[in-house]
Amino acid sequence: METSIEELIFPGLIDSPKDDRDIMIEGVAPSNIRYPKAMPAPFTLDWRLQGTNPWCVGFAGASLNQQAKARQKIYTPFDGEWAYKQCKLIDGAPTLQGTYLRAVMAVMKNTGMKPVDGGDPANYKIEEYALLGNNLEEAKIALSLYGGILAAFQLSANGWAGNGNEVKPPKAGERTSGHAVMLTHYDESYIYGIDSLK
Repeated sequence: METSIEELIFPGLIDSPKDDRDIMIEGVAPSNIRYPKAMPAPFTLDWRLQGTNPWCVGFAGASLNQQAKARQKIYTPFDGEWAYKQCKLIDGAPTLQGTYLRAVMAVMKNTGMKPVDGGDPANYKIEEYALLGNNLEEAKIALSLYGGILAAFQLSANGWAGNGNEVKPPKAGERTSGHAVMLTHYDESYIYGIDSLK
């Protein structure tokens, strides 16, 4: 029996299709980087809840942009719901709940991010972004260099069940959903981040 796309995609993150225009992190990051075994989160960021809405990608992007501005000594929380709705205008999947990480990065670069208290999004753009592979050490290097990264993963329908905030991979046959977070810090074993689902 074939599974429909509606059964595969759960509100939240949608897997991005491959795009040969992606710039990989190793193409822009310096080489021979030394990084600490553990790195604390450099900033205290606003923690906003998406509730039962499929806005995790927008909220993760809002956190990433807030951290980028904090590095410039500007305290500005951004509107994750607004960011998600901007993504839906460009992601090519207007009828599906959820969006791509690539979509929120394109919004941040081309449109900018809208502050929670209002303001012109064009004043809050990023210059560039790069794709990071699925490698723990590369993620640690990226965090030590750039301070925050967006991450995406599939989780079981039970989500975080069983072990506090640690994400467990889905078991065979379980329905999965996609979720996005911003990673902020790490220790020797784990990378941690800000989550809008709690």
